Amino acid sequence: MPSLPRLADDPPRGCHYAARFLTDGAGQEFGEAVWIEVAPMLRGVNGTVLADVPRTIRREQGLGKVRACLVGDSRVSGRDGVEQQALRDGYGHRVDDAALLHCWRAAAPPGSDALARELLDRWREPHRHYHTLAHLAAMLAIVGQWPVVELAVWFHDAVYDPRATDNEEASAELAERSLPAVGAAPATVAEVARLVRLTATHDSAPGDGAGALLCDADLSILAADPARYDAYAAAVRREYGHVPDEVFRIGRAEVLRHLLGLPVLYRVVPERAQWEVRARANLTRELSALA
Repeated sequence: MPSLPRLADDPPRGCHYAARFLTDGAGQEFGEAVWIEVAPMLRGVNGTVLADVPRTIRREQGLGKVRACLVGDSRVSGRDGVEQQALRDGYGHRVDDAALLHCWRAAAPPGSDALARELLDRWREPHRHYHTLAHLAAMLAIVGQWPVVELAVWFHDAVYDPRATDNEEASAELAERSLPAVGAAPATVAEVARLVRLTATHDSAPGDGAGALLCDADLSILAADPARYDAYAAAVRREYGHVPDEVFRIGRAEVLRHLLGLPVLYRVVPERAQWEVRARANLTRELSALA
């Protein structure tokens, strides 16, 4: 690991964002606390969950597989000049719209900010507790700079109604309606819709790099440490608050068994072996608790 500045009261001059801990891809902390400048796509984020440093930035910083996790008690300096507030509300981390719009503009046709803001409004609907802007930001950070996959991330849970069973299809259809209207190429529209539909099963075909990356990112929370995983599971339960406990237990157990039945959960992320072990342990633990 390269020599990096030790964490002080204030970050080094010119460092826009700070990482309180070095972590692996699922939030396991290790090593010394350091300041790390993160990619422009994350500027403006206030306490994102698993704010992964994209590959290009990792190479420039010499960080290899090390990931940066922004947490609520870090300080923000430079052009923003504000201090992040501690975030102590379970999974409800706040994400700044400006950072997400930066990501959108890097992937979407020019002049399509109105569509991005429409999608942001969807992602902040009050019935969402896990499928929120934090989930969107975490996935964008993992997929890095691959425009068609980034667009699929934006649309994959754009339609989210816990009472419905066709959210992925409805989200794909939203992409098919919305993207042509802002000038996206037909091939891009078709690929985004295909990727969104893939998140219904998370079973990408061999050789489908885009699909594998999207699914790895979508399932990344499963490989979190037990406390973060439990917060995720509790947030999902809140989204299904209208469902009686016994009915929820049956339905949730079916989802967990489906995931455990997949040949592999992660296909392309560098940490896939470690993620696989932790995710299966978490899923098995939750399934046992539901019994």
